[in-house]
Amino acid sequence: MVSQQNQIIFTMPSAKGKVWLWVLAGFGLTIASLIGVYLAMQAAVIDHLQFHLRITFPMTMAIYAFINAWYIFRSPWCLVVDDQGIGLLTRKGTFFQNWSAIGWSTVQGHHHFGKARRHYDIFDNKGKRIVRVSDEIDNFDLLVDTVKAHIAQAGNPATEQVQLNRARRSAWVAFPTALLLGAGSIFIAWDGWNNARSERLLTERGQPGQAEILRRFLAPDGRTPRLEYRITNLQGQAGERNAELLRPVWDALEGKTHVPVLFVPDEPSINRLMFGEVLENEIMMKPPACYVMAGLGVLITLFLLVYGVMNCYGWGIDLDSKTGKISIKRFGEGT
Repeated sequence: MVSQQNQIIFTMPSAKGKVWLWVLAGFGLTIASLIGVYLAMQAAVIDHLQFHLRITFPMTMAIYAFINAWYIFRSPWCLVVDDQGIGLLTRKGTFFQNWSAIGWSTVQGHHHFGKARRHYDIFDNKGKRIVRVSDEIDNFDLLVDTVKAHIAQAGNPATEQVQLNRARRSAWVAFPTALLLGAGSIFIAWDGWNNARSERLLTERGQPGQAEILRRFLAPDGRTPRLEYRITNLQGQAGERNAELLRPVWDALEGKTHVPVLFVPDEPSINRLMFGEVLENEIMMKPPACYVMAGLGVLITLFLLVYGVMNCYGWGIDLDSKTGKISIKRFGEGT
């Protein structure tokens, strides 16, 4: 940091090297996820937990790494603040913005691999972000205090409207997210209830029957034996199912036209094979786990809806990046 004739220079010396580290991490995680896809295709059975650990998690982290690389790539190497405005030195060249064109700025807290971090956003009069600076820059707090003081001194009438517009944009992100999460929670709860009901009806009212074999085949992995069949009750109602079988049972059904099943007479869609079927035994598929996940989803949905309404009126829930305290403030007033 150098000060000369009301000019303050802020530099980010670590920005250049970290771009390639994040890019390499992103490619490494992407390759790990693709290997997970290959292993899943070769495996006869893979449960949901293994799927997420091998494929979903590394791909999510890869996307996160690429986003970080892009963010650091676009970050300025140097900021110059003086009485006229803000100057930026980036990979694309130099850029200058007068104080009269700067409408608002705000500090936001976030967690970066478990570590509390901050970033500083500066916006123009239309609410478009001019620059985002992380707290890795030299004298981050001095930068924030200096820029906010200049914005307040300029007394730009657009500042309040920019804050409200940004708050409402956040609301339009919160509302669709809440609706999608709410719909997903309802489906998870219904699926758990339906699975529990099917098991109960099979136990209480299940009867043996003969189902017509529609198709005996191997799954796309070329190894997993599957059987597609149809069971029809006396009233002509039918229920079809595609089940995974143990290999010896699947081999024994070669050339057969029917297979014994257990089914509910008045709801033939509820059925299972009498023997040889590979039943899912994943904890996350059980009704209690489904209800817990659905409950958490509903709570988050309600939070997002309340948060969205608050944003519409220019209020938000703020996590103070210095003290870690949560409070309700006008949008963007937190530090």
